[in-house]
Amino acid sequence: MWILCNRYLTVAIEFGPELTGALFRLELLQELDVLDATHKVDEWMIQLTANCQKSGVILSPEPAEAIAPIGVDIAYYTTYEWCKKSGAFSLRQTVRRRAEAVYNVAPEYRMSAEELDRL
Repeated sequence: MWILCNRYLTVAIEFGPELTGALFRLELLQELDVLDATHKVDEWMIQLTANCQKSGVILSPEPAEAIAPIGVDIAYYTTYEWCKKSGAFSLRQTVRRRAEAVYNVAPEYRMSAEELDRL
């Protein structure tokens, strides 16, 4: 799941907050559909979430169909927030921590502070 999310974040980081923010502006003007594009992976994320729940990586008791799209939304909104704040925080670290919290990732699968610093 992180591989898919991280690819989206890599594109945003490579573009930078200004260019990524310009893409958000185009979306608000209905000239671009980034959000729709990000949700094209929902079915994969639902299956991955269900598999992670079965294997004990994700502890949330909520149905995979309910929580998987939230992970995509977290990445999307956090990227918007990152643009608004001109890249003032680590996008990868923030998305990872928020996703771990929402999915209730088992402690042994959460990234340590040192691992987060290397993102």
